[in-house]
Amino acid sequence: MKFVVALVALVATAVSGMEEVSSSDVNSTNVTPFHVEGKCILGEQRGCSSDVALGLTKQILKKMVAMGHEFSTLDSQWIKCSSPCVNQLQTEAAKHLKNAAKDKGDYITLQSAVRSSAQQYLMWLWHDLGMCGIGLAAKPGTSNHEGGMAVDTGYYDYWMSALTSHGFQHNYPSNDPVHFDYSNAVDLARENLKAFQKLHNANTNNKIDADGLWGSDTQNALYHAPCNGW
Repeated sequence: MKFVVALVALVATAVSGMEEVSSSDVNSTNVTPFHVEGKCILGEQRGCSSDVALGLTKQILKKMVAMGHEFSTLDSQWIKCSSPCVNQLQTEAAKHLKNAAKDKGDYITLQSAVRSSAQQYLMWLWHDLGMCGIGLAAKPGTSNHEGGMAVDTGYYDYWMSALTSHGFQHNYPSNDPVHFDYSNAVDLARENLKAFQKLHNANTNNKIDADGLWGSDTQNALYHAPCNGW
């Protein structure tokens, strides 16, 4: 009898120590969450700042370079891009953004430039959960930010004429007014997601298709990815 009582107490202690996961979290991400003590899991983050994924972001962008894609660092004299903004774009987009600022005679402040697929996943997740005031967020592998050909600036009215005269388009004035797409760059969004998929496959035993396409396996892999990278 003493053994039974002790066993019940042990089970009760274990259950009380487990992290609670709400049904809304499970439904919104379509994955089975788990928690690893002391480890930052991407899909568990609710802080509304994508810099939590900076370590993984650096790995993804480095992998993209290894895959043959190039990004240029933005000119700090004319373009201000502080964390969580990643200070890079495709070369042509970076050049025309600088020229727009020079013609305006002022520096431009960005909230976002290139994003990794991990950062885009957080934007999509928080939008899906109705968090962080995000009006529009594309699924990973489909955003021009992932391709290094889009910027966000809070001063969009001030910069409208300068940016549009240098090849940037203001495509979502109602639900994403801060967003501008550069029109003459190569679409690399799928390559960004493919870089994550390749990293995942190289560092885990749960292999997924490295095709740059969004699906349940990639969604699950992003949810469980380590924020700081492998």
